Amino acid sequence: MGAAHHRQAIPCRLDISGTEQQVSCLLLEVANTPTISNGLRLAPHVSPSSGELQLVWIEGTGLLSLTADVASLITGKLEEKENVHERPVQRLTIHWDGSPVHIDAEIWPAEHAPDPRGASSAQLEVLAGALTIWLPAGLQ
Repeated sequence: MGAAHHRQAIPCRLDISGTEQQVSCLLLEVANTPTISNGLRLAPHVSPSSGELQLVWIEGTGLLSLTADVASLITGKLEEKENVHERPVQRLTIHWDGSPVHIDAEIWPAEHAPDPRGASSAQLEVLAGALTIWLPAGLQ
């Protein structure tokens, strides 16, 4: 979500398989692999073949908290921090204030688009067999 851009936590309501939870996020990520970008370990407990996604959210109060979290991410110790939460999910709905979000390699909405602020939501669900992963011979 776009909290890092604004350097303040964004309130979100999560509906995780029917259970609602209020969180305040500097970062919220739904991952299907342990690393992001150039090998930064954000969700070390997920596997693309697990049948689940890993929800990771970082609570914080602003720029100082974000700076400490980035340092922990770079050193591979992010999951050890008390303000970092993760859990496996198969179905998730995220409700937030409409701040820009990062989806794969894109910021949505684009920077030149009108400000979309207002209630927004996104639904994610793992679908069995929806993704086929090809591995080199000998790997499982």
